Amino acid sequence: MNYTSHQVYKIMTNSAVIQCCSRRKHHVLRYLFIILAVWILIVLITTLITKNQHWKLYLDKAKPGKLINENIFDKWYLSNRRNLLEDENEFAGNAKFMNIPLHPTNLSKVIAVPQDITQYYAKVNEETIQKVFGILESFRLVKNPNVPDELNCQDILKGDQSAVVRGKLANLELGSKKFEDKKKKLIPRLEDIVVEAKNCGKFKQNRQYLTIPLSSEEKAYSIAYIITIHRDLPSFERLLRSIYHPQNIYCVHVDAKSDQSFKDGAKVLTDCFDNVFLASKPIDVRYTHWSRLQADLNCMEDLAKRSMEYPWRYVINLCGQDFPIKTNLEIVRALKSLQGLNSLETFVTPPHKKKRYELHFDLPSNPKNDHSVMKKTDIKKSPPPHKFEMFAGSAYYIFKRAAVDFILTDRTVQEFFKWNEDTYSPDEHVWASLQRHFPQFPGSFPPHEKYDLNELQTITRIIKWGGLDKKVYPKCEGRFVRGICVFGCGDLAWLITQKHLFANKFEPDVDILAIHCLENWVRNRTIDHSKIYFARGYL
Repeated sequence: MNYTSHQVYKIMTNSAVIQCCSRRKHHVLRYLFIILAVWILIVLITTLITKNQHWKLYLDKAKPGKLINENIFDKWYLSNRRNLLEDENEFAGNAKFMNIPLHPTNLSKVIAVPQDITQYYAKVNEETIQKVFGILESFRLVKNPNVPDELNCQDILKGDQSAVVRGKLANLELGSKKFEDKKKKLIPRLEDIVVEAKNCGKFKQNRQYLTIPLSSEEKAYSIAYIITIHRDLPSFERLLRSIYHPQNIYCVHVDAKSDQSFKDGAKVLTDCFDNVFLASKPIDVRYTHWSRLQADLNCMEDLAKRSMEYPWRYVINLCGQDFPIKTNLEIVRALKSLQGLNSLETFVTPPHKKKRYELHFDLPSNPKNDHSVMKKTDIKKSPPPHKFEMFAGSAYYIFKRAAVDFILTDRTVQEFFKWNEDTYSPDEHVWASLQRHFPQFPGSFPPHEKYDLNELQTITRIIKWGGLDKKVYPKCEGRFVRGICVFGCGDLAWLITQKHLFANKFEPDVDILAIHCLENWVRNRTIDHSKIYFARGYL
């Protein structure tokens, strides 16, 4: 094909233009790509810096003190701790908005005969509110002058590590001979309690017992308690004062082999209250023996007889080393949230525990002490009656009243009890097995393993077991006794974040100041909640 000179020129010109345009387009795209890449890099760096600052701020707000060697549990705990603090800040803001002082200092005025504040709900005005607040403030615990000045319970409960260290040092001082007299004044003697309790009116007033219902909601919801004790009357009295409310009812089982002075003191103390009484059939309780479970059954019978007088909804069993970490109102709402179910440990029996009920056990004829355990034999037991499925659990429970009625009257249950009388530590499998006797047992769960519950999943009580600290919960800040942590001041910030109603265990000889701080925290929280409840009509 022949091209004219004009055509050849045109083709060459167009080709040059195209190459020029392509070269420019390539440069533009390359510059755009570089700009985009730089912009993305800047955004990523900015985001990382911002996120890092936010995470540092998050941890700083959350942590009560610096934790070393942070692990998954620490992060979980810090996160929950922050949520709790946010809730408390919101609560404090609401209280401030309503001009309600959270921690008033005027504690000197004690009303001799407080009136039932629920009668004032129909008519609430400024004068009534101030009157009711005065009644409630009379129940706020007066500071014990023997408590060391360096003890700052408020900071300890927030988890401030310097305050915890000061609390530990103060507790060590009280344990020395130099401060022995001061420590004795912090822990009332059995004789002093008995002398005081002989004048019931003065005793309840001086010890600031809550002698009136603190809300209409609590007044309408009675709770039954079973408390098994065998020693240390002052600790029992402190526990009773912390959980006492006039609408509740309390059965106290005193070990039949306890010292006579202890039994007499418990009788004088319980006689001060219409709704606190000693079990009508006290028995000699032996460790790992059926008698521990029988003590609860005897109290259940007594409580059932008074259910018309005090129409209790649930029963909670305790020992003298338990202490509440919730107010009565919080306990009431926790029980309501169960929606008619019971709450207790119950899980498929581990292989090493099956011999507890597969073999016959004897009680030693001459037990050396309270902790002498049942003696195993080679005698094999027959299978459980009525094809009861066996589960493992704990001695502690929360049972609805219908469940207690069933326990006391059902023939199948009575035969199951009889079969367990020669088993080892039956309280750690009988209650758990009943809870899976579904659907016959009121408030029970089906026997399938998916319904298993351990102590962290129930609301009964929180315990730190030896060997699980640092893995399941923070390390014990007190001292381990027979594999259980006796709590100290350093445990309190963690304890009050838990969903459980009670904590076990506390010992005055290990850390009396931890008990003091927790007792005051529960009482202050009780008063603060009651004031807000009354001012609003709800909480």
